[in-house]
Order: sequence, then C-alpha cells, then structure tokens
Amino acid sequence: MKLHFKIFGIVCIISIGLFFYIFVTAYIVLSREAKNEVTYSLSSANQCLSQFYLNIYKNNLSSGLDSVFIKEILNIKIPYIILDTNNNCLYPLTDSLLVREKKSTEIIISNFKQQKTFNQDTSFIFERNNFLFAVRLMVFSNQVSAYLISYADLSRTDNLVINRLKEIIFDSILFILLALIILFIILKKISTKINQFDFAAKRISKGDFKVKVFLKETDELKRLADSFNFMTEYINNLFEKLSHTNEELKSIIGSIRDGLCVMDWDGKIVLFNEGFTKIASHKDVEGKFYYDLIADSNFDKLVKKIKTKRTSFSDEIIVSDNYYISSAHPLLAKNEIVVIFYDMTDFKNLEKIKKDLITNVSHELRTPLTAIKGFIETMEEETSEDHKHYIEIIHRHTNRLINIVEDLLILSKLEQPGTELELSTVNLTQLISNLLIIFDQKIKEKNLKLLIEFNANTPPITADVFKLEQMFINLIDNAIKYTDKGEITIKVFPLKNNIRIEISDTGLGIPDEVKNRIFERFYTVDKSRSRRVGGTGL
Repeated sequence: MKLHFKIFGIVCIISIGLFFYIFVTAYIVLSREAKNEVTYSLSSANQCLSQFYLNIYKNNLSSGLDSVFIKEILNIKIPYIILDTNNNCLYPLTDSLLVREKKSTEIIISNFKQQKTFNQDTSFIFERNNFLFAVRLMVFSNQVSAYLISYADLSRTDNLVINRLKEIIFDSILFILLALIILFIILKKISTKINQFDFAAKRISKGDFKVKVFLKETDELKRLADSFNFMTEYINNLFEKLSHTNEELKSIIGSIRDGLCVMDWDGKIVLFNEGFTKIASHKDVEGKFYYDLIADSNFDKLVKKIKTKRTSFSDEIIVSDNYYISSAHPLLAKNEIVVIFYDMTDFKNLEKIKKDLITNVSHELRTPLTAIKGFIETMEEETSEDHKHYIEIIHRHTNRLINIVEDLLILSKLEQPGTELELSTVNLTQLISNLLIIFDQKIKEKNLKLLIEFNANTPPITADVFKLEQMFINLIDNAIKYTDKGEITIKVFPLKNNIRIEISDTGLGIPDEVKNRIFERFYTVDKSRSRRVGGTGL
C-alpha cells in the first residue's frame, strides 16, 4: 500500500473518532445548557409569581385568590399551579397537570417537608419529558402557606437540541470532508515527489549514479532533492575514482609473476592472480578454501599462526614438487590475509646441484688427499734439511684441504633429508670435561686461561652425543684460534625448563656489520688469518 493512502487512512480514522467526540460533547453541552436555560426561566417566573402572591396577602387578603390576582397571573404564559400544604390545588381549580404529575408534586412537597430548616426555598424534579420547579410561599412567621409549582415541557427543548446538533453535525461533516480532500491532494503531491526519490534510488542501486531529482517548490523536499543530487554526484565521482583504482590494482596484481592471493579469516579465497592459479593447478579458485588448493602442512601452520599472532610470517612450502617462500601479511581492518608465493624451485635445484657437486668432489678428494698426506709424512723422514721447509708447507696445506673436505662431508650429512638423531642420555658436565683434554695442549701453547663454571644441579639431557661433540669442538676450537691473549669461559647452568651453555672469549670478536653473515658458507671475516689458522668458513 502506498504511503499517502496509509496516512490518509490514519487521518480518516482520527477524523471519525474526532467527529464522534464532537457529537457526544455537543449533545451533552447543548442538553445541559437547555436545561439550565429552562431552570433559569422557571426560577425567574416563580420568583415573580411568589412575590406577587405575597404582596397580596400582606395587603390583608387573608385567604384565597381575588379576581385581581387571577387577572394578573393569567397574563403569565408559563404553566403553573398553586398547592396548599396538604397538596390541594388552590389555582387553577381544574387542571390536567395535577392529575398527570400528582406523584411528582407530592415528591416535591415531601422534599420540602423533610427539610428541618427553611434555608432552601426552591426545589425541582425531572419527570419524563416534564421539568417541575417549586417555590415555597411563606406569609406569616415563616409559616408555609402554599407552594407555587411551574413546569415546562422538555420534549420541545430536546427537539431544539437535536436540531441544533444536526446543524453542528452537518457543519462538522462538511468541514472534515473538505479537510480530507485537501489533505488527500497534498499527500498525493508529496507521494509523487517521494516516488521520484524512490525511482532515483532504484537507478542508483543498479549503478546509475548520474540520476537527478528536480523539484519546483522551495520547501523541505526541494532542499532534500538538492542534497540528494549533491550526494549522487559525490558518489559518482568517488565510484569513478574507485573503479580507476580497482583497475590499476587488477593490472598491478595481474602483472605480478609470483603467485598472490587474498583470503578471508575463514580461509576462503577472495582475490587472486594468474600466478596463484598456476600454483594451485586450478583455474576457478575464487570462493574455495586454501586447504583444498594447497596441500602443505607448513602453509596450514603459517595461516593458523597469523590468525593467532596477527602479524606477518613467512615459511618455505612445497607444492607439486615446487619450492616456494610463502610470505603472509594480515589485513586486520578487513580480517583478511594477503599471501605472496615466491618461486624458489630454480634456486633449490641449483643449491641441490651445488651440494651434490661438493659432496661428490669431497668424496673423490678424500682418497687422494689421504694418500698425499701419507707420502708427505714418509718424505719428511727421508728429505734433507734443505727441503724440509717445503715439505712442511705442503703438509700444512694438505691438512687444510683434508679439514675442508671433512667439514664438507659432515655438513652434507647434516643437510641430507631424513637425517635422524641418535638420542641418548648425556651428562653435559662430563662431556665438556672430556673434550677439554683435546684442547689442553693448544691452550697451554697460547698461554690462555680456561674458566669453567658448572652448576652442580644441572640435570642430564637427551641428545645426540656425536653432534653435541662436533658443536662444542667447533666453538672451543674457534675460541682458541681467534684469542691471542686473555681467557676462555665456559658456563653451564639450568634455566627454567632449559639448560643454558655459554662459551665466550676475549679474542678479536666479530664486527657488528658482518654478524648477519656468520652462517654464510665459506665466509670468513679475516681471510688471511683464516688461512693461517686453518678456518674454512663452514
């Protein structure tokens, strides 16, 4: 149902209610006013008649009504009777009122007699369509000598009230109908204007932001139309900018060769580029969940970690035998996650080739180097003093080559996939004490101090003994190599649920600018010193 019909219906209901209220109120008011008018008229007439009656008796007319009195009262057109105290009619001698209203007159006189005082000189009663009004006539010593009772026919009064009420009803209906017609015309015009807004809003919902609403009148709706037109123009400009920005974003995303996708907080893909479809091996990925497209446990852990920590993370994943660095960043404002996949397959393959080459070369070099070392040791015993210096140089460099090959073989074993630890219970205090025997001679040669701080409450741990030995040997050997004077400190103490091991020295140390390269293969801070002391950078 249209709005103007609803408003018009509500106003009609209110008008009907108002009409009935006016009708009832007018009837009550008119009836009350008519009765008051009749009461006032009868009261005035009775007062005049009673005063005239009393004047006659005060002029020594002891009883009855003389011809003068009768002649005077005949000129009064209001019907009345005069009764004595015994309810006998004194005037007129015959009248139908006494017969018809005898019971009413008796009630009035009875009401007078029941009063103990004479403060009230009048009484009245409504009986059917008649209104009776009585006055006590007291002549001597406050003694009641008669009652003067007048009456009026209320049927004529009711007719007057009804006629007046009809006039009011007719005027009211005419006024209400005229008001409703005017209201309907006004509502129809307003509804027509609102329909223009409705039509414009529907056009906007369909993407037409150039629609306008034009109104001629200078009222509130005209101001609303101007504001509406300003809003549509602003939205149109904003939409054009957004469309342009969206096109640029799509072009940028499409130009990225690496895979890119945006997923909501539930893991559903909402935006992607062609690179991601190649990684997922699906053309239609929109609306699908990431775990249905990328079956990698590391990627699943990465997404869950971002949801928990709400910060950026990256990890290496494998999809269809291809290696990717997955970098994810949360968009907290929209509860979304942006993920970029950097293809590392070629680098991984190249790295694998390098590792295989180094491993193969190390294996191939191990045997001839061992043989060379054996021949050099034999030649040292048979070579003259003039050539021993050269043999020592060859021996030192051969040992260096053998150490490099051994380090490469150990590193190759550690990096092989599926390498398992051989776990056993290890007493760290005893393990480190046994290893220090190996370095005892080197420490004495360089005149270094060795400080050992072992906590007696350090519990045993579960670890791979061989790999722990390798770790401690490397750390302690480096501390001795690169410390020319001072001391080396080894600390072992429990820390909550862990055990902390510290190996420190007073040597040259590593400059801050190259600390990020300490795990880079074959990198050494001082290459000349490394060659002199035998460091390989592994």
